[in-house]
Amino acid sequence: ARVAFSQAWDRKAWVRDVLKGIGVASTRWIPPGVPGAQTGKPGVPDTDAKAAVATLISNGYGTADGKKVDCAKLGELKLTYGASAQAHARFQFLAGNFVTAFNCAVTLDPVDPTVATALTKDPKTTPQIAYGGWIQDYPHPQNWLSVYFKCTAFAKRYSYCNKDNDALMSKADQTLNFDESVKLYSQAEDTILKDVPFAFGIHSEYLYLVKPYLTGLKENPSSSDAEWAGEWGPVWAYDVDLTKVPASYPKQ
Repeated sequence: ARVAFSQAWDRKAWVRDVLKGIGVASTRWIPPGVPGAQTGKPGVPDTDAKAAVATLISNGYGTADGKKVDCAKLGELKLTYGASAQAHARFQFLAGNFVTAFNCAVTLDPVDPTVATALTKDPKTTPQIAYGGWIQDYPHPQNWLSVYFKCTAFAKRYSYCNKDNDALMSKADQTLNFDESVKLYSQAEDTILKDVPFAFGIHSEYLYLVKPYLTGLKENPSSSDAEWAGEWGPVWAYDVDLTKVPASYPKQ
């Protein structure tokens, strides 16, 4: 069923309408800028509403004539989220995607934000359908794979576990040759995407306004930048070009 919901999610429309164009639709996990990112390869099944219906039908959720989704077989679809105006707009969009694709009712289930967070920390209470993300601690595939997707890591909250892939990630963690370790991490990411533990959908973007007289910031972007552009670059080399500053700029 996860495959079908991945196919039902219109990622490009999500970026356009929900994120107001700030973000990149993607079916992969590791984002551009992180070593080992495979941005040119397909990931989890991409947006295709007709394929989503076919996936459910072929997996036993279709009507007797095999022409559409049997909503009774599919059961209640509930979207649980921390109540806020922003979250409500997001989940209304997702609900619309699923209703359009499957022609089945979807229940919106807003709860207190602290409750929503607590629910996702235990596989016994993890919502049927929820929305989440990951912000890296350091720009390395280990932080996107071993730290998150090992059976004993964050993935256990969602009952995802692939012990063979755990062994591969551990091997990558212990491989001293960087290029060789990245190859192993790439294999591990491919396995995760094949398993479809989540419907991966977007990579976040940040917009920064840099004064034209500041040098070095625009030239040193990083996938870890969050507060300001170039914050993880060689800040000691950044400077102010005094030939480009306004007349009111202090020069003493």
